[in-house]
Amino acid sequence: EKKTTKKNRGRETSTCVQIPLEEVSKEKKTTKKKGGKKTSTCVQIPVEEVSEEITATKKKLGRERPLCAQVPVEEILPLPPCSALPTTFPNTGHCKWTYDSKTRVLLAQISQDGGKGIHPDDEDFLMRMMERTDIAVVSEGILCGDSPLLELQYIKDRAGANPHHRFREFTMNGVSQEEIDAQRIGKSKKDEDPKKQQFAHSVENNGDMSLQISEYVDYLEEYKNILKGNVSFEDEVRGFQFSNMPERTFDPRRDYLYLLDMDLKRTLPESHNDFLKNFRLPKCLPGGDFCMMNSVNDLGRPFMGPNLYVTPPGSFTHFHQDGHGTVDSGHMCIDGYNEVIMLRRMSEDHKRQALHLLHYNDRRQKNIHYDALYGLPHHDGKKPLWPDHEAIKNCDELNYYPCVFILKPGQFLHINKGRLHAFRKAGRNPVDPKDCHSDIREECMANG
Repeated sequence: EKKTTKKNRGRETSTCVQIPLEEVSKEKKTTKKKGGKKTSTCVQIPVEEVSEEITATKKKLGRERPLCAQVPVEEILPLPPCSALPTTFPNTGHCKWTYDSKTRVLLAQISQDGGKGIHPDDEDFLMRMMERTDIAVVSEGILCGDSPLLELQYIKDRAGANPHHRFREFTMNGVSQEEIDAQRIGKSKKDEDPKKQQFAHSVENNGDMSLQISEYVDYLEEYKNILKGNVSFEDEVRGFQFSNMPERTFDPRRDYLYLLDMDLKRTLPESHNDFLKNFRLPKCLPGGDFCMMNSVNDLGRPFMGPNLYVTPPGSFTHFHQDGHGTVDSGHMCIDGYNEVIMLRRMSEDHKRQALHLLHYNDRRQKNIHYDALYGLPHHDGKKPLWPDHEAIKNCDELNYYPCVFILKPGQFLHINKGRLHAFRKAGRNPVDPKDCHSDIREECMANG
C-alpha cells in the first residue's frame, strides 16, 4: 500500500527498505564479525513485497501509528499535573489580575494611566506567567487606545486599489436561510426541543480567492447593514458581486469571506508604525529584546509578522501549532469576538490522542484526515466540526488543560510554541448545546 514510484531518466524505480535477513527468513540468517561486533547482513526488498507479518509486528511495537490513534481514553495515562499558580498577584495599582479556574484564563487588565509602559513588577510577573504552558495569558489594555489606522475605512482609503490573493470562503450549512436569519435574531421558528432543533454551522470551501480590498470592505459594510437592521431579514438580499467574479453572487448572510495573512508592514506601513508605537510590550515583538533574532536586521531574518486578518463571524481557523510548534505567537483582537480553544504543551503522542478526542468522538464526522500537527489550517480538505463538551471533558481528564474562552476586543492572547489552538469567529446565532462554546457564547450575548 505504501509503494511510491518516481521517474528517473524515463524509468520508474520502486522505493525499497532495508530489512535484516533474520526478519525475512530465519533459515537464511547470516552474521559476521566486524570489529568485535556482530552485524546483520541486510537485503533490499521493495516495500510492496514486505511480508504482512513484518508489517503487523511493526504495528504491534508501535512503530507505525495512524495520524489520530484510536486508543480508548482509559488506556492513556494522564499527563502529570502542572504546578499550582501563585496565590498572590502583584498589587501595583496599575494592573488588575484575575484568574478563572474554569476557563484557565489569567487576565491582566492593564491601566491606561501608566503611560505607554507597564509597571516593572507587572511586566516581570506577566513574563513569568507567559512561560507557563498550562494556562491562557490574556492581556487587556496592552495596546494604547483605539488605532484609527486599523479601521476598515482607512484600510479602504489607503490600500483599496490593491488586490489581495489570500481569501478563504466559508458557507453556512445545515439549515435553511430562513432559519439562519431567525437564529441570528434569537427567534428560532423550529420546535424549541433541542433534540429536534437544527443549528447552522459553517464549512470552509476549497481554494484561495483573489479580491480587491476596496470591494471586500464594501462587502463587509453590506454585512454590517444586515446586522444593524438596515436590511430587513424578510427582504430579499440582492447579494454582492466582485468585479473579477461577475458570474457569482455572494449572500453576506451565509457566504463568509476571510482575509488572511495580510503583511501589515508592506501593505499598510503607517498602520504598522502606529501599532508598534502604541504596543506596550515591544520586547515581545519580532526583533524585540526577547526575540532570539534581535541581532539580525529586518532583511536577514524571516518574516514573522504582524499580519492582519479580517472576517465576518462564521469563519474559523481549526487546530494548528504556529511554525509547526517552533515559535511563540500572539493574537491581538482589534474588533469582534474570537472563540478560542488552546491545549497545554505536550509530547506528540499526547497531541495526536488529544486531536482524536477533539475530532473523532461519537458526534464528529468520520473519515476526515486533517493534519493539525504538520499541515496548514487553511489548506484544502474537509475540516472536523467544532469540539463538544464531552471532548473537552475527556481532554481535561488527561490533564491536557484545555482553555476554552472568548477573546474580546482589545485583548491580547499569548500562545506558547507547541500548543495546539483553534479560533472561531463568534456571531449572534446560537450554536448546538453540545458545542463546547455554547454556554460561553450565550453568556457573552446576554452581557451585551
